[in-house]
Amino acid sequence: NAYDKGNRYIELDFNFTSDFKPVCIHDWNHLAYSDFNGKRPTRDEFSKNSVYGMFDSLTLEDVVEYMREHEDLYIITDVKDLNIHFMGIIQREFPDLRKRFIVQVYSELEYDFARRMKFDKIIFSLYKLDWRKQYDTDYLVSFAKDHKLYAYTFNATLCENDNYVENMLQCGIPLFVHTVNDKAEQQKYFDMGISGIYTDNTKH
Repeated sequence: NAYDKGNRYIELDFNFTSDFKPVCIHDWNHLAYSDFNGKRPTRDEFSKNSVYGMFDSLTLEDVVEYMREHEDLYIITDVKDLNIHFMGIIQREFPDLRKRFIVQVYSELEYDFARRMKFDKIIFSLYKLDWRKQYDTDYLVSFAKDHKLYAYTFNATLCENDNYVENMLQCGIPLFVHTVNDKAEQQKYFDMGISGIYTDNTKH
């Protein structure tokens, strides 16, 4: 649906099944998978369950197949745990698609690993950093100057802090915020200098 509406950069949540296979799900308490009662299923068990009884469950392999059928599609990854393991799987099993996976990292360690795995586009998502680091724009600007980043992304509420966006613009890279669905609110952030917005809406 997002692709058909013209979107070519789509963020997907990934998590691991009990047999350590990456699949598309935010967490195992998600209402769409209430039958699992918070327990991780195997990949086969996951694949046999539909989402809300309407949509097919997606594994990483399903996403890869769709990407190969749609060569202008880029996937932004949001991996809740075992992110380094996930990046290793992409690098090892799907090296031809590595340039079309835009990986989000959540720490300096994960950034270093992504660079070693030769991912070209790396988004540093700040929400897992402690609040002190999220507010420390001097540190974040310095990090961006010394490391190759595709973008920073952070919670939109940080934009309400005095001079936060103004200071972050000194990074010289795109700034993204999440998650904003209201169009008027989105425009407010664009007017501040934000480059991109994570949204649940598939329309532009």
